[in-house]
Amino acid sequence: MKTKPTLGIALIATILFEIIVMFLVYNKIGGHNVPTQIIRLALQMTLFLILFKKSSKITRYILTVYHVMVAIPLLQNTSSLQGISLYILIYHIILTVMIFFSVNIDWWLFKNRQ
Repeated sequence: MKTKPTLGIALIATILFEIIVMFLVYNKIGGHNVPTQIIRLALQMTLFLILFKKSSKITRYILTVYHVMVAIPLLQNTSSLQGISLYILIYHIILTVMIFFSVNIDWWLFKNRQ
């Protein structure tokens, strides 16, 4: 995590966000959707861990495309973007930028200052 702090921040944000969403979904509609969310979290964590071990453009693109594809349906209903939907959209946009430009962000914020 020391060599790729931007990805570390994105991983922590992903874990926290997905756990919060799991609890909200469980409280709202029950437990039948939780296994799907656990699979999503496990897949994202696996991709992040691959990025920590080896810098892979393909893995970075997969994670970026995932967050874009989740955000696109939220953008189509801009009139209903209130409350949690707006926060989910902002979260996915921020993570898309953080993951896609993580190498540049790390260099600009951390390596450039040393």
